[in-house]
Amino acid sequence: MERRVSATDARVRFGELLDGVTARHDVVFVERAGKEVAVVVSVEDWEAACAGRVDKWTRANAMLADLHERMRQDGTLDRLKNVDWPEVIHAGRAQRDQQLRDAVR
Repeated sequence: MERRVSATDARVRFGELLDGVTARHDVVFVERAGKEVAVVVSVEDWEAACAGRVDKWTRANAMLADLHERMRQDGTLDRLKNVDWPEVIHAGRAQRDQQLRDAVR
């Protein structure tokens, strides 16, 4: 059962709140000044909700590893090794500067 209680009621009846959460798997939203500020759930329900959840950094790392492998397989990594990166950066900046000069004329 899902219910809402004030922070004061949660403090006063915390034992009862925990009994409902653990025995009946209640989900209790605790409110302060009419706004939800916390949720009380059982450890079992929390672990079930988190099962299989992967944090964003683990997902991002997996995506980068996949991209790296695809770039290695299609030869992109080898082609990138031969690029003169300082020259690419210099040329890009020169092109940008020229575009800015042309824009103000």
